[in-house]
Amino acid sequence: MESGRASTPKHEQALDGRRARFGGNPGGPREPSYAGGRSLGWMEAVHSQIAMKPISVIDAPALRERDKRVDEEFEDSRTSYKVVVPREIRKQMARRNVSSRPAGMLQIGFLHGVRSYKKLFGSFGRFFRWIDETAYGLSIPCLILAIVGAVMNKHWMTVLGISAIVLLNLVRIGAALSNLISKPFRDSPIQGVLFLIPPVTLYYLWSDWRRWHKPVKRVISPVLTLAVVIAAYTYIPWLNGNQSAQGKLRDRIEGAIQSIKQDVKGSVSEVETKFDEAKDKLPGQIEKLKDSEISNRAQQALDDIREKVHESTGGNSPESQKPATEPEPKSPGKP
Repeated sequence: MESGRASTPKHEQALDGRRARFGGNPGGPREPSYAGGRSLGWMEAVHSQIAMKPISVIDAPALRERDKRVDEEFEDSRTSYKVVVPREIRKQMARRNVSSRPAGMLQIGFLHGVRSYKKLFGSFGRFFRWIDETAYGLSIPCLILAIVGAVMNKHWMTVLGISAIVLLNLVRIGAALSNLISKPFRDSPIQGVLFLIPPVTLYYLWSDWRRWHKPVKRVISPVLTLAVVIAAYTYIPWLNGNQSAQGKLRDRIEGAIQSIKQDVKGSVSEVETKFDEAKDKLPGQIEKLKDSEISNRAQQALDDIREKVHESTGGNSPESQKPATEPEPKSPGKP
């Protein structure tokens, strides 16, 4: 045997008995089984050997206390769960509060000021986010209008839709940048000022990308949309007034940008002209509506008076009391 002690005949007999009773190698690892002798399946054997893995130094930061800053995806959620503090921790906090000194008026005022400051910039962020989402929702019908105009070969309709898309995406860029800048200012004024410096901006974005990826995506999305519009004007001559798509790429892109500016200005001026015409016609239409409404009310009042007079006379109005036919006057020559 491999063990250090010598085997005896009695020991060999015991091993033979165990082999005959259980089968296999009695000295090696036994196959897991239930009390009745039935072997465990592979699923049961795996689950029975599950154990807790020790926490390494690398995994330890994931279990640390979460940052006190509220993440963007949870700050507007009205259905987020509220964590219940265990009783032991509440007792420790109560003992700590009892042992500590009461806060002074200056400290209380400072805390209220900090809370109001953070709430103000949080409201700014939500407001600019609402502008971005509203402009995105309005750009979808404009995109449909541009596609329908291209299918129906209506140049003015396509230009109108693209011009609206360009204006709405410019609004989205401004709102997204304002939302992005309001986040570091909500943490502290110093951090907000440092965020405006490009190297520090990149550092903030890289150090906490989970917090910044949604605001950055709000900025990138309208920029990509404008890039698609410029590419369409560059490679589709029908959009930019049938200009030939030749020459250097830089010159073509500059020409496309100039065409977009002209189309946007033309669409805006046309809309302003239509609005001014409608505004000038509006008082006359209101007067016509008022005159027609007054005449309708007067006619209705006159009809009501006639009905009341007819009811008061019992149906014998002066017109009904006249004879149906009057006798013709006799001529002097006839008897």
